[in-house]
Amino acid sequence: IMTRDMGPRSRCLGDNLPELQAWESKLPNPRTSELPNYIPVRSSIQDAIDTDPTNVAAFASLAFACSRTFRQTDYRGGCNGARIRFPPESEWSDNLRVDTNGALDALEPIKQAHPDVSYADLIVLAGHTAIEHSSGLKMNFCGGRVDDDSGDASIGLEPMKYNTTGYGNVLYTFQNQGLSMEEGVALFATPCNGENTEISNQYYVDLLAGN
Repeated sequence: IMTRDMGPRSRCLGDNLPELQAWESKLPNPRTSELPNYIPVRSSIQDAIDTDPTNVAAFASLAFACSRTFRQTDYRGGCNGARIRFPPESEWSDNLRVDTNGALDALEPIKQAHPDVSYADLIVLAGHTAIEHSSGLKMNFCGGRVDDDSGDASIGLEPMKYNTTGYGNVLYTFQNQGLSMEEGVALFATPCNGENTEISNQYYVDLLAGN
């Protein structure tokens, strides 16, 4: 149990370690080959956004849903592994609500055109590109994620309500994910599929207005 609570095996020091256990949810080994060229991949994602502007919301929502399972308490979850492609994540009500499966379908032709890029990197880069497109801000992208072959490691990571007060639940979620208040509040404005295609402060304007 202590080994699992410490996170991935790579965080342990020394060689005197117990045999790897199934419940450690080990990801495939990091790729040792040169990383692919992400520039044409990003161009393909941008073309998908230009063709259908609702993909801004779709890709941003997908990247957020894929990443928000991360827990800093034991380093489980996160988008490395791209387990959102499989149950249980693909069947969670929050993910069905924003149609993450539909967003994955929109990215599939890009994946087929760029097979060297992992689904995990593609999902994150799609969200990254959507934010750049909407905000006009350029950001650095860090690739190298790998793909899992099942969603078993996501069992037990479904978004939960920890108490009966909305404010307390929000604070606990931020802390569990290792987010600052500013980072957590900003993520509330992630556009939902089929709604806003631009990232702005409109969510907070509407919230303060009681809408």
